[in-house]
Amino acid sequence: MNLKEKKKPLLICAFIFLLLYIFAAAIPMGDDMYFMPVWIANTEPSESGFFTESIERAEEPDYSKDIPVPSNLFESTDAKPFILGNRFGYFTSAGKVLSSFKIYHRISASENAWTMYPENAQKARVYKPSGEILTEITEPGFVHIDDDRIFLFGPGGNVVCQYDNSGKKLWQYLHTAPITAFQSSPAGAIIGFSDGRLVYIKSTGDVFFEFYPGGSNYQLILGAAISENGKLAAAVCGIDAQRVILIRLEEDQYKIIHHSYLDAPLRRQVFVDFDKEGKIAVFETDKGIGMIDCKNLKTAIIPAKGEIVSVGITPYRNIMLLLNQEEKDCSLSAFEQPIQKIGSVQFKANNVYLSQSGKEIYLGVDSKIAKIDIRGLK
Repeated sequence: MNLKEKKKPLLICAFIFLLLYIFAAAIPMGDDMYFMPVWIANTEPSESGFFTESIERAEEPDYSKDIPVPSNLFESTDAKPFILGNRFGYFTSAGKVLSSFKIYHRISASENAWTMYPENAQKARVYKPSGEILTEITEPGFVHIDDDRIFLFGPGGNVVCQYDNSGKKLWQYLHTAPITAFQSSPAGAIIGFSDGRLVYIKSTGDVFFEFYPGGSNYQLILGAAISENGKLAAAVCGIDAQRVILIRLEEDQYKIIHHSYLDAPLRRQVFVDFDKEGKIAVFETDKGIGMIDCKNLKTAIIPAKGEIVSVGITPYRNIMLLLNQEEKDCSLSAFEQPIQKIGSVQFKANNVYLSQSGKEIYLGVDSKIAKIDIRGLK
């Protein structure tokens, strides 16, 4: 379907929703596509009571005991993580906040597990959403959790390891230069380094490729991603000149099948990701949001300010949402695949959160999380 002519109803609906996210008002829009607010949840403690407790400030977390979360709150496996400012916890798709912690340490979380660690962590416990201990990583470094995958970035910033749920090390990759980009999917992990090396390690632990994309006077990988099925990879690389590349992976071969030079190079780590089906690669540029149509091999830059906070990697009927932020200025945009912006709305917030699972959208704004559905599509 082509939603270009329906841009105005979408904009109005999105704007009304953001005004009414405190009041949870339903907004029918006839036969056109519209957002339907379903519920609003407050992540701050309240008298009605969900579990909340500060994770105390300390040089090292207290490893002598589990995080005391009441187990009866987690009988359901439906637990979705949120991080909004200095508050972290889990909620359900029905709008029940299961836990909410005030945090002072770094947090990494997914629907399967979470961990916290201070700046100079010597070890880290990994917890289930319920607060029960899942495993312990006994080596120093920063633990990163992505879905059901556990990674450790070691001291020096030039080594990364993957662990299983028992704490067993599955593989390790060490290089002489610091890691500047990292992303994983069920297919494996892609790693970029400050000297321009790009590496893809399959879920088996085997190195599929390691090479230098080149094309710039100063080689550097600023962001990288691997598709869900491991058939495509993307990276933003180099300074003077900077370009985005798309790589196709087949059997034991790989090839750069598309690239595009970027007008104004960024000199920081950048967001790069694929949608779940590998149709679109999304990346940051100095001019706005970059998108690659992975089928037709076309790149488009959509003007926008700020950094990408999150992308709805599981679109509904080709409708994908994207949230970006510059200081307190936030923008929620909707795109129809392959690459067509159909609406956006701007609002103010200190902390924001976005997760999209098909037509179900979870939007966090400061202390509140709302569920909204995409409806009206024929």
